[in-house]
Amino acid sequence: MRDLLQLAEQIATPLEAIASPQRIAILLAIGRGETCVCHLEALPGWRQAYIKVIADLGIEADVIKVTDYNQIMEYPILSTPGLVINERVVCSGRIPTPAEVTTWVTNALEAAS
Repeated sequence: MRDLLQLAEQIATPLEAIASPQRIAILLAIGRGETCVCHLEALPGWRQAYIKVIADLGIEADVIKVTDYNQIMEYPILSTPGLVINERVVCSGRIPTPAEVTTWVTNALEAAS
């Protein structure tokens, strides 16, 4: 029985990383054959830069697109789009480059550890 529990834990850990419907949709799309990031972004509604950074860094991240004005006003974002990482506004009023997003995510990871 102990062996089964250990095996179950080994199987469950990687599955936790893909547990969101957005990640499963992306995996299903990739499983159908070659696909472009530009097509993948339409599935969860995420920007290409965010998908690329998450994939390149191999990290677990939740990307939440907020369109409700009241929720946006909870942050010091004067113009959209805005990007908040770990409750900190890192960009607003423009679409950041993938390199910028990579830097901000990497810095947030380092600060969290």
